[in-house]
Amino acid sequence: MIYMNNAATTFPKPPEVIEAINDYLTKLPIDFTRTGLKAKVKNYSAELREIAGEFFNCKDTHNVIMTSGSTEALNLALKGFRFNNCNIIATQIEHNSVLRPLNYLAKFGVETRIANADSTGFVQMAEIEKLIDKNTQAIVINHCSNVTGAVQDIKTISKIAKEYGIKLIVDGSQSAGVINVDLAELDVDAFAITGHKSLYGLTGSGMLLLKKEHKIEPLKHGGTGVYGNLTTQPEDFPYRYESGTLNYPGIIAMTEGIKWIMKVDIDNINLRKRKLWRLMYENLHHNEKIKIYFSEEHNSYGVFTFNIDGISAEEVNFILENSFRIIARAGLHCSPYSAMAIDSYPQGSVRVSPSYFTSEEEIYTFITAVNKICDSNYGTEDEDSSI
Repeated sequence: MIYMNNAATTFPKPPEVIEAINDYLTKLPIDFTRTGLKAKVKNYSAELREIAGEFFNCKDTHNVIMTSGSTEALNLALKGFRFNNCNIIATQIEHNSVLRPLNYLAKFGVETRIANADSTGFVQMAEIEKLIDKNTQAIVINHCSNVTGAVQDIKTISKIAKEYGIKLIVDGSQSAGVINVDLAELDVDAFAITGHKSLYGLTGSGMLLLKKEHKIEPLKHGGTGVYGNLTTQPEDFPYRYESGTLNYPGIIAMTEGIKWIMKVDIDNINLRKRKLWRLMYENLHHNEKIKIYFSEEHNSYGVFTFNIDGISAEEVNFILENSFRIIARAGLHCSPYSAMAIDSYPQGSVRVSPSYFTSEEEIYTFITAVNKICDSNYGTEDEDSSI
């Protein structure tokens, strides 16, 4: 089986990640905040905060809040700022983890305004700025499209947000671990991260990197292992936001995943993905039956998204898996407006996302498979056709 759905969840994980998780699972399950042995118990969350602050260059600017993923992180940011009777600007490239919380906020008088993206999934600054008025309180935007890989100009958007005095919330699900993210330079108010994608961690893990000047409302309330005398939520960071026993295997995995990325160097990882993307593109873009969705100028090279004329995305995906044992993904990718922007709605598209560990041989196998599908009678009235 060839796995190329890394934009959903990376596989395989680096050996260091697996070894660290196995080591944790063979030890006594002692929580740093729930034992009197603090001097002997490793503070896993503190280690991740330290390493994340270094990796994203935000040690002095942002607090690192542990979450169950970017969905919880985005919900915490969007609901924690207590927006009401205002408008928030989002874009056509947003994931449902942004769109659905925004629709929920409508009950508090929050209007969502959608900035258009171009046919490659890139959002021009002018499309955002023309929607800003005196009632705008925030911009929320996907740093890197999970459909086309288009990387947005967050630095410029941040400058505009500061000029108008509005918050900037960024979904970093597809950029963290794929491209260099320098939060000191980007200057965003909140940056949401998931652990199981390109940070090579586990599902159910993530972070919200929140500017230290902000004290938003928590999403959850409950036990924190300290301040047990209080029946109200503690005010201190990080306990204000981290109720319940933390996902320590996920925290450890993210820590080791980030360490591994720093060791390999994120520029080398991106160069590797760029090489694999180019290999697919150069061998497939001449085929008139194939439509490839991408931005040449703003490409993360994390995803390779396409459709084949006359064959639905779901069917192409089914054939790849069942005839060629290649795991990809098809559909709307939880981003329906993106499909509208690139004119693939309602069927969506096929998305292939190689990993740093994907071999060139596996890429050539994929290329051969796609060409065979194009040359076959799949999607025609001939039910007996075969590859």
